Parts: sequence; C-alpha cells; structure tokens
Amino acid sequence: RSELIARTEVAAASNEGATAAYRQAGVEKQEWAVVNPEDEDCQVNAGIVEKIGDNFPSGDEAPPIHPNCQCTLLPVFDDENDDTEN
Repeated sequence: RSELIARTEVAAASNEGATAAYRQAGVEKQEWAVVNPEDEDCQVNAGIVEKIGDNFPSGDEAPPIHPNCQCTLLPVFDDENDDTEN
C-alpha cells in the first residue's frame, strides 16, 4: 500500500512540476499522454490538448486521477511560422 501511495504522490508532484516549468517557458497548452493503454479511467483524456489550467474531459486539470495513474502531461508548442493564413 505504501508503494502505491508513493507512486501516486510522485506522479502528482512530477506533473505539477512539469506544468510549472511549461508556464515559465511560455508554453500555453499541454497534452494528456496515457502511458498504459489499459488505463480505462484516463482514456477519455488521451491525446487531448488543453490550455494550461483548464480541465480535461474527465474534469481533472492534471494526472493522476486515480491511484497508480501513470499518465503525464506533455508541452504543446504552437508553430509561430505557420503560413496557413496565406
């Protein structure tokens, strides 16, 4: 039980730290990455991109959303040189 709690707390701290680093770097969006494809609780968020601070479809701002959650948040960089307007 203590290992489960430790893993979950480390995941929470890691994702919180990553989000703080993304903000400091000027990143505005992040993507929810589901590490374990059998993780049914998190599949609703898989590959979804949201602004930092906004909730994902599950209603959560960041993983973990259940004990032993292995999900992580990835930075999303907008391409400033995108010529789609021309």
